[in-house]
Amino acid sequence: MDRDEKDLLKFLSFLNTKEIKFALSNVFRNKGKENSILLDRLKDKLYLINLIQIQVIIQKIKSVMLRKY
Repeated sequence: MDRDEKDLLKFLSFLNTKEIKFALSNVFRNKGKENSILLDRLKDKLYLINLIQIQVIIQKIKSVMLRKY
C-alpha cells in the first residue's frame, strides 16, 4: 500500500514537471492516524492546496485536495 502511494505521488510530481494539470483528493489525519507519506511529500513541493475540514458526528476528518490547474 505504501509503495502504491509513493508511486502515485512520484507520478504526480512527474506530471507537475511537465506542467500537466492534475488533482488529488486525500486525507492528512483520521482516527489518530497520519498520512506521513503525503505530508512529507508536500513539505518539498509547491502545490495549490485546498484544505477541507469536515465534522462527521463527533469525529473530525481533515482532508486535502491537491491540484495543479
